Amino acid sequence: MFKNILSYNKWCVICLFVFLLVPCTLKAYDITVEKSVLISAQVVPTIINDGGSGHISMPTIVNFSGVAYPFSNITILNNGNVLMKATADSQAKFFISLSNLSSGTYNFSIFAEDNTKMKSSALSFPISLSTGTIVNVNNIFLSPTVNLDKVEVRKEDILVIFGQTTPNTNIDIIFPLDGGLIKKIKSDYNGLYKYTLDTTSFNYGKHTLILKSFIEGTTGVYSMESSFIVGFLSRKRDDLSNCGILRGDFNCDRKVNIIDLSILTYWYRHSNPPIKFDLNGDGKITLVDFSIMVFNWTG
Repeated sequence: MFKNILSYNKWCVICLFVFLLVPCTLKAYDITVEKSVLISAQVVPTIINDGGSGHISMPTIVNFSGVAYPFSNITILNNGNVLMKATADSQAKFFISLSNLSSGTYNFSIFAEDNTKMKSSALSFPISLSTGTIVNVNNIFLSPTVNLDKVEVRKEDILVIFGQTTPNTNIDIIFPLDGGLIKKIKSDYNGLYKYTLDTTSFNYGKHTLILKSFIEGTTGVYSMESSFIVGFLSRKRDDLSNCGILRGDFNCDRKVNIIDLSILTYWYRHSNPPIKFDLNGDGKITLVDFSIMVFNWTG
């Protein structure tokens, strides 16, 4: 979409502000992230002396620069295929240059991995390249990563929220399904953060959270959404592989017994029960779910 100016003694500089819309559709609470990334393009002819005749070489290059997390792995893809990987510096800054590209339309995307291999949201940049064009994609701010130590937490127990973003950055932890509750924290000099959430005031059932990270000169960037359940027991993420073998084994002890029955009884006729308790998937707890539990009963 950039006009090529063919005159050799002219520079063509085209500056576009591309607004990235990253929608996060949540129940009862919608967030749309709007961030401005500066894209500039220029036609830069280079004269190469090949024995005195001289000819014009027109390089086609795309440069990406921005911030992620200190020493994080940055990946650039085109149409889902990896083109290049690089590492951010100690200040979380990165610069990646793709050269010797052919003219055509590209669908570039970029994401980062933190120190635990968690990935950021991917940003996409559809770009149409003409021969001899250098495109600079600047001011990229990759979203923070977010992880939880549990998929389910017993009410009144602690849920640990952790991840990585840019160093010394203000962070909002937003709970969309809890009236937009916000907890404010700050990352350390490595971009790491950790927050211990007391679940005493949280209702039983499913909850979601999303992080917003701020750096100077930006309106902030949002993480991917994470969810957890406040219930009658705590389950670490690593325990998931031991669950689900028997339908109705809610506490992951590889048995279906009176403990599981008491949990199911609590949710009987409650609206919007957690999915894992709805054994037949009809959106409610009825006698059908109890029948499925009895069928899998181990005692």
